[in-house]
Amino acid sequence: MSDHESSPVIPPAVRELFPFTSRFFSVGKHRLHYVDEGQGPVLLLMHACPLWAFSFREVIRTFSSAYRVIALDQMGFGLSDKPADFDYRLEMHADLLEMFVHSLGLTDITLIMHGRGSTIGMAYAVRNPDNIRAFVTLNAMGFTGFFLPWRLQVCRIPWLGAKIVLGLDLLTREFRRYPEAVRAAYSLPFPDRESKISLVRFIEDIPCVPEDDSAQSMLEVETSLWMLREKPASIIWAEKDWLYTKRSFRAWTKYFPEAEVHMVENAGRYIQEDAPDELISLLRDFLEKTRC
Repeated sequence: MSDHESSPVIPPAVRELFPFTSRFFSVGKHRLHYVDEGQGPVLLLMHACPLWAFSFREVIRTFSSAYRVIALDQMGFGLSDKPADFDYRLEMHADLLEMFVHSLGLTDITLIMHGRGSTIGMAYAVRNPDNIRAFVTLNAMGFTGFFLPWRLQVCRIPWLGAKIVLGLDLLTREFRRYPEAVRAAYSLPFPDRESKISLVRFIEDIPCVPEDDSAQSMLEVETSLWMLREKPASIIWAEKDWLYTKRSFRAWTKYFPEAEVHMVENAGRYIQEDAPDELISLLRDFLEKTRC
């Protein structure tokens, strides 16, 4: 194994909720963390920012008896390394996902994606449409022309943004309303300011106007979505999400008019925590219909 950063140690209370074997995929001197549970058709889970594979623990637990369930931590998140000098733009995340899928020899994939994970997952999917069986997106960006909420707009001010994100825990403060072990799990990857660099880069990289760094990459994804129109698709949307609002929801339904659509009324930014039973039920119904 090449030199790499030490992964956070999972405390017993978190391990009880997330009892899966940690695996690592090398990217030069860095590592990506993932879990790989069960056998059968492949479910590839892509988390939102600032979450990690832990957010999909009930999906892994429920479906690994009949599927091969793989949950990847994006670079800078979860138990993956968090290099300060890494290129955290969308294109690089998509490149890493493509390398990961190829290395594991994954085929006929059903993508289950959330937030930034949906953007990265769709970037992979339009490059490799023949390798996608179906996909599910939870709340996520509606591609180009994304409207950034005011609380994140100030985080893009060059001299101020990083201080706000690092100092005020802007993206992680909502975890406070969850049980102690869940809060501990979501705080685990970010023990200090240096470990939060990916949160800063995530906000900086959201393509809102044509001049943004990843705007061209996002446009390339958007203009290629027609290749996925015939794939079985499900859109599961938390109605109270402040970041990915109904404006983004309408964009997804425009791109995929034949998709199943489900609005989850009492869920917010983190649908896996707010409505886990409803999410599992919707996923089970969809997977039963799309399985060979």
